[in-house]
Amino acid sequence: MTLISSLCFSITLLTHQVSFNFRDKLTERIILEKMYLFAVAYSSNIGGTGVITGTNPNLILQEFLKEEDISQGGKYTDLTFATWMAFNIPGMLLNVIIAWIYLTLVFFGRPNWLKFGGKKDSVAIARNEKNHDNVMKLLQRKYQELGPMTFHEKGVAILFATVVMLWLFRDPRFIKGWAEYVEYVDVGDSTAAMFVVLFLFIIPNSMSFFSGGTSKALMDWKYVQDNLPWGIVLLMGGGFALSDAASVSGLSPWIGDQLNGLQHLDKSVILIVVMMMTAFITEIASNTACANVIIPILLSLSKNLNIHPLYLTLPATVTCSYAFMLPVATPPNAIVFGAGKNMKIMDMVKTGLFLNFSCVIVLFLLNITYGNLLFDYSNYVYANPANISSIHG
Repeated sequence: MTLISSLCFSITLLTHQVSFNFRDKLTERIILEKMYLFAVAYSSNIGGTGVITGTNPNLILQEFLKEEDISQGGKYTDLTFATWMAFNIPGMLLNVIIAWIYLTLVFFGRPNWLKFGGKKDSVAIARNEKNHDNVMKLLQRKYQELGPMTFHEKGVAILFATVVMLWLFRDPRFIKGWAEYVEYVDVGDSTAAMFVVLFLFIIPNSMSFFSGGTSKALMDWKYVQDNLPWGIVLLMGGGFALSDAASVSGLSPWIGDQLNGLQHLDKSVILIVVMMMTAFITEIASNTACANVIIPILLSLSKNLNIHPLYLTLPATVTCSYAFMLPVATPPNAIVFGAGKNMKIMDMVKTGLFLNFSCVIVLFLLNITYGNLLFDYSNYVYANPANISSIHG
């Protein structure tokens, strides 16, 4: 969130480095600022789907799946850090490219290289070159102000790279993961995270420590206390409590039973209906709350209809991040909306509507093709097949 806020501030600086060829330069600068702010929000929402730690709904799905044992002791492909990336990175890249093309067409119109038969505008070309030079000078100045990397920054970077490697190679499937060497312990992605966090509190932040001087650790508790988004922790914890209550009380299984009528539909039809409903709900509610409510229902429905647990839940979870129309939908939307002095809700609605549909369609096609290849949806059999209905597809 701090990064997104910094990007929004940088956008304000960048728009003041660009010259325009319009009568009302202020109006054009406002339009350009909106485009860049939308780009930050859209890329944050879409980019967060690429890794399992990227956004809250991803972590919520991972938490619910711990109780399901979808791999059944290694019989089927599990949802790990590596398999999540393998499934979602292609869709993430494609959707980012679509968002870039869409914003370019909406705010800039058709580029000159797509216009045939027209004359080149020498004034526009010169202006673009000047804008490019101004922006490059600004970026170069900001980069120089950063200075060389400190021991503190290098230490954090090394630990970050370490935790990513631990996540990737905990259970990479193509080789034996390091988790298999740890016996009698249930090792998850949180194990690697806590291991690295421990070193953040131990390793000094300055080389002076090794020459007899005093030094603080790379991270101390005061920094955690002041900067950790405790509201998100409480939101996720409350969501888990709500979901547990729904499961224990029988609400989630009951809702799943009421949806058994869907067994006469093809799996792909059920999938697109679930994704569209999720996309609508997540626009008017927090994506975290949406995931907490929908995932346990879909897990119950999947078992009732004899569908692979990931076939519905994985696309629905990712769809929780495909919310581009309202500020309340995702944290990036809220930050961008607050940062834009001239941003209106209707601006977000009109601009984000197309991406809502395009991202869902891309994910839908990816799931029924590449997803089936990766997770083998069609051949999944539940360990306890009692009370399971058959379904077409």
